[in-house]
Amino acid sequence: MKQTIGLIGFGVVGQGVYELVSRRSDPGITIKKVCVRDRLKKRSLTPGKICYDLDEVLDDDEINLVVEVINDPDAACYIAEKALITGKSLVSANKKMVAERLPAFRKFLAGNGTAMLYEGSTCGSIPIIRNLEEYYSNDIFGSLSGILNGSANYILSRVFGDGMAYKEALSQAQLLGFAEADPRLDVSGEDTLSKLVILAVHSLGKWVDPSTVFCSGIQNLRPADIQYAASLGMKIRLTGNILRSGKGFSMFVIPWMMNRDNPLYHVENEYNAVVLEGEQCSRQVLTGKGAGRMPTATAVMSDIDARTSGYGYRYRKFLNGSGVEINGEKFLNIYLRTGSEEIIRSAGFVKKGDLRKSNGYYIFTGGISLSNLTRIRKQLDESGSFIALTGFDAGDD
Repeated sequence: MKQTIGLIGFGVVGQGVYELVSRRSDPGITIKKVCVRDRLKKRSLTPGKICYDLDEVLDDDEINLVVEVINDPDAACYIAEKALITGKSLVSANKKMVAERLPAFRKFLAGNGTAMLYEGSTCGSIPIIRNLEEYYSNDIFGSLSGILNGSANYILSRVFGDGMAYKEALSQAQLLGFAEADPRLDVSGEDTLSKLVILAVHSLGKWVDPSTVFCSGIQNLRPADIQYAASLGMKIRLTGNILRSGKGFSMFVIPWMMNRDNPLYHVENEYNAVVLEGEQCSRQVLTGKGAGRMPTATAVMSDIDARTSGYGYRYRKFLNGSGVEINGEKFLNIYLRTGSEEIIRSAGFVKKGDLRKSNGYYIFTGGISLSNLTRIRKQLDESGSFIALTGFDAGDD
């Protein structure tokens, strides 16, 4: 199936996609138009290929595949909706748009022969979505945990590996193109959250509203937290987790203070990793580069190739209506560093641990339910507190 492409976005990833298509010289895959926003910026493209109006791509009857690689989730939503309604297939790398709007977009796919593919939205070069869709489609998962953001992992690698200050490591990540000029989504965990929601659809068959999922990042990381972890021979990694909890599953994004027995401990720099535990596959660890130009461009290119053979996600677990329950019953052992003793008193810890005061901070370790942690999430963020997972109660499912 010939793919005539309208490429929307020509930033870091867009240029990578264009380069990969150009290298191939494949008559079955051609880029007809490249839509960009900035009319003044010089481009390494022939003028006839460039356009500045989204609808020039979306209304072109010759274009049957729209490849969207922009940062703006609202614009990406407009692109996705119009492309699918008009009978064009879509390849997207916009994880926020996919995570928040996937149920609505799936309705456009019913019976019209189009597809919406988004491998590039999640975990860079790791083919995680297609693996979940095809290879693991008949397995029943007990857990999925991963490092899903290469920018945050690069920062933490420099902090724990080289002794860099957090701000210095962040600046270096931006200089190398791993982190955006505005890195808030990376370090707050929101980017990881979007990817986790997408992975839940393909591993559990369950879409979860991102706003309901506990999410805590590394933006409040301080030297006291680094020193505490290092004193125990541990590293901190920002993780997304889907773990069995009672009769259902709990989902959460949290920094994890882990030892070397955890396979994520050894994942460094801009790499991502996903650890799957299934009834048939047992433990599987997938790892690869998760940030940078070519890892994401390669994933986007794989989706373009997939459309040449008519591939589309089948959402078999989603369609089977598994009735998976997402709950906050999971009990977590945590490390909490805060300047507010009130947060410790009101948190609802079910397992009392160690409380000490150091350099004006309270440092507390103890057990808490995910639901209670979710209840105090706003207080944690606003007080500049830092929280990290240290493990689970032995009796917790």
